[in-house]
Amino acid sequence: MPCGELYSYADHSQPQFLRVKEEGPTLRFSVAIREDDEVAVMHLRGRLVYRDEARAFFCKAAELMPGTRQLVLDLSGVEKIDGAGLGELVAVWNAAQNVGCAVKLVAPVRHVAHLLALTHLTSLFEIHSTLDETQLAWRGLPA
Repeated sequence: MPCGELYSYADHSQPQFLRVKEEGPTLRFSVAIREDDEVAVMHLRGRLVYRDEARAFFCKAAELMPGTRQLVLDLSGVEKIDGAGLGELVAVWNAAQNVGCAVKLVAPVRHVAHLLALTHLTSLFEIHSTLDETQLAWRGLPA
């Protein structure tokens, strides 16, 4: 099902949270967006799991990519991730490569960091422990 049929989003000028349309399912996932210059930061909260949550994440990320050079995914609020969530991370990376956008991960919680290492996704993504560290790296400054 296309992204626009299930999910609606607030105005980009303010930090925002993904909302599910009234007839859609209730998600245990939200995302706050902050855009600055050529960088979009997605603060992910909740479960990045099979079906609606993972799909909502991809849809929102894909919507942001054409207008940014760097997409930063703050994983500090991700409570649970499964194979579908990991797959959507890879799908976001692939889609970003196609539009010339870099994807960086920030502050994955312990179990998410473990799964990223276990699946060797640490070789695909640049991972930073803080947003400040990511911003320094983006600007080419030492951490």
